[in-house]
Amino acid sequence: MAATMTTQAVNACPRTTDAARRRIFKAHCGGVIEVRSRVRLKTSRDLRKVYTPGVAEVCRQLQNHPEEAGQYTWRDTTVAIVTNGSAVMSLGAIGTKASLPVMEAKAVLFRELVELNGVPILIESREPETVVKVVEQIAASFGAVMLEDIESPACFEIERTLQERLQIPILHADQHATAVAVLAVLKKTAAFVQKPYRQLKVLIHGSGASGLAVARLLHVDGLRDIVVCRADGTRWPGSASLSDATEKTIAGLVNPDGVGARLEDLLNARDVLISTSSRCQITATHITMMARRPIALVIANPDPALTTDELDAAGCAVALDGTAVNNLLAFPGLFRGALHAQAAQFDDEMLLAAAEAIVQATPNGQFVPDSLDRQLHSFVAHAVSERALLIADGQAKRHVGR
Repeated sequence: MAATMTTQAVNACPRTTDAARRRIFKAHCGGVIEVRSRVRLKTSRDLRKVYTPGVAEVCRQLQNHPEEAGQYTWRDTTVAIVTNGSAVMSLGAIGTKASLPVMEAKAVLFRELVELNGVPILIESREPETVVKVVEQIAASFGAVMLEDIESPACFEIERTLQERLQIPILHADQHATAVAVLAVLKKTAAFVQKPYRQLKVLIHGSGASGLAVARLLHVDGLRDIVVCRADGTRWPGSASLSDATEKTIAGLVNPDGVGARLEDLLNARDVLISTSSRCQITATHITMMARRPIALVIANPDPALTTDELDAAGCAVALDGTAVNNLLAFPGLFRGALHAQAAQFDDEMLLAAAEAIVQATPNGQFVPDSLDRQLHSFVAHAVSERALLIADGQAKRHVGR
């Protein structure tokens, strides 16, 4: 259910009961996806059209006209969902097999919400170049690649390198789809608390892929007072040296006033807390140090740093968790729109268009639209596709993550 403006908080999910666990495992028994034929084989004539000898005609056509692959195969409606299981939600580095249910679930969402095929790809390596090479070798089978649940800073290098080597849309959902969702919800909540959106003072708790991507996109959209802290509550980047180019770029955008390194200093007079980490004890006392009518988005899944009930009791005007502010709001439409426009890459303008579409699709009186609303995802896809087509004339693009 979408969060409404008539209540301060969306309650955290209750502890899973034994009966609920049984229902969950029953739903996942045998997996939640399968490949089905789009044609019926009733006669030998049907077989000859789909398989040999008829299929040879299509092969010859694509040999001479490879640009038609999207017309005569599933390529342009199919997304590779790639992970190495190194940063699965807030569960951490649980490995590829344990991450497969998440990838299958993402495939379900692609199919149900925007009629795309999603294919889980599990790569048994945490070396960025190995992941890149595997994806390069299989890329001809897919119209786009969604990177998922890959640790930072490896995820930044993998995304950058794939963008340079492949001419299909590449997007790390944990970074950019999350950032789009946060941006959209922040615009709605800022209006509710009657604070100018671009003047908000923001603290982002969590310096992993999601937190840094949120910081970057908020800066792209005009926010300038952004501070990032690590999961333990100390300022990022602090004195630690950064080796990744994306991290270095984002470090230059945040903490403009050089505020202190302790959580109580970082939260002092902040309008917004965005927590992408499940670690660190942010207390009610910390929340009381924030500005009047504070906003808290605690979006780590499945376990946020605080519950929305705790934030509500501490005086937050708005408290939303990751069940409401979720990258599900963005990634189906982002990929549907990019594939429809035959975009070679995602860029920042497409991300901003997606965020604005989510804002416009959110009903009056709500902070967040219903993530299962097919019209929402269609609206996002249309906005992304339109923006992609506008930049398809070869103008320079600001690729995501750069």
